[in-house]
Amino acid sequence: MGLGFSCLGAGVASWVVSAVASCFSAAACNLACKSCNCNNSIATRIGFAIILLLNSMLAWIMLSDWAIKQLEKITYDYLQLNCQEGTCYGVFAVHRICFALSFLHLILGLLVIGVKDTRDSRAAIQNGWWGPKVLLWIILIIASFFIPNQFFIFWSNYIALIGATLFILVGLVLLVDFAHTWSETCIMRWEETDSDKWKYILIWSTITMFLASIVLTGIMYGFFGGSGCGLNQFFITFNLILCIIVTFLSIAPAVQEANSHSGLSQASMVVIYCTYIILSSVANEPDDNMCNPWIRSRNTRTATIVIGALFTFLAIAYSTSRAATQSKTSIT
Repeated sequence: MGLGFSCLGAGVASWVVSAVASCFSAAACNLACKSCNCNNSIATRIGFAIILLLNSMLAWIMLSDWAIKQLEKITYDYLQLNCQEGTCYGVFAVHRICFALSFLHLILGLLVIGVKDTRDSRAAIQNGWWGPKVLLWIILIIASFFIPNQFFIFWSNYIALIGATLFILVGLVLLVDFAHTWSETCIMRWEETDSDKWKYILIWSTITMFLASIVLTGIMYGFFGGSGCGLNQFFITFNLILCIIVTFLSIAPAVQEANSHSGLSQASMVVIYCTYIILSSVANEPDDNMCNPWIRSRNTRTATIVIGALFTFLAIAYSTSRAATQSKTSIT
C-alpha cells in the first residue's frame, strides 16, 4: 500500500525504492511459507489473497477525496477529458486498478495453460516468482492510467458488468454447495454424537437467516421503496417472490425424492444471499430520484462499503479455494 502512496506523491525515485522493497517482501513471504513447511497450494492462495486485499484497499482509497485531489494534480486533467465531472478520478480509477489485476491474472493464466502438476517447469509461474509478479502488477496499475477513458467507459458498461454477473452466479452455485456441506455436517455430527446440540445449531441458523432476510426486505421497502421508486419496488418484490418460491421448492416432494438432503437450510442461505445482493444494489444506486437516503449519509455509506467489501473478499476467497480443491487439474 505504501507503494500506491509513493506513486501518487513522492516521485519516481521513491517509487523505485518501494517497488524493490515490495519485490523483496514478496520473496521473503514466499521463503517464509516454505520454511514453515506450508503446502505450495496454500502458500499460493495466501499470496494471491494478499494481492487481492491490497488491490481492493487501493481501489477503495481511490474513492477518497484525498486520492481524487492527488490524481487531479499528477494527471493535469488528462483523466477528465471526455468524462462527466467528478467520475473519472474516483470511479474510473477503481476500474483501472481492477482492470490491472484482472489483466495480471489473464497473463498468468495464459502462461500456465496445459500445466497439470508441479513437475512441469511452468508450474513455478503459479507457485513462485512473487517478486516479478508483484512488480508486473504495479506496472500494470501505472500503465492503466495512460489508457484513454473511452476504453474504460466500454469496460465498465459491458466487460465489468458481464464479469460481475458471472461472479454472482458462480458464487451462488458455490453457496449452494456450501449449504449442502453445512447441512450434511450438522446432521452427521448429530447422528455421531447423539447430541441435540447440532440439531439446534442447524435449526436456529436456518431460522436466523430467514428472519434476517425478512428484516432486510423490510429495511429495503422502508428506505428504498418509497413513493416514486417503482424500479426499486419491482426488484425488491421480485426478489421476495423468488425467495418464497425457492423456499417451497426446497421441501417439495419431487425435490426431496431427488435429493433427500435438500431442505430449508440450503434455501435459507440462498434467500439471505439474494436479499443481500438486492440490498447492496439499491444502497449503491445514484440518488437521482431521491430513492437512496443512505447515499446522503456519509457514515452509513462508509459502513455499507466496508461490509460489502468484506463480504466480497470472503466470497472470492471461498470461491477460489473451493474451486481449486475440487479441480483435479489444479496446480498444487
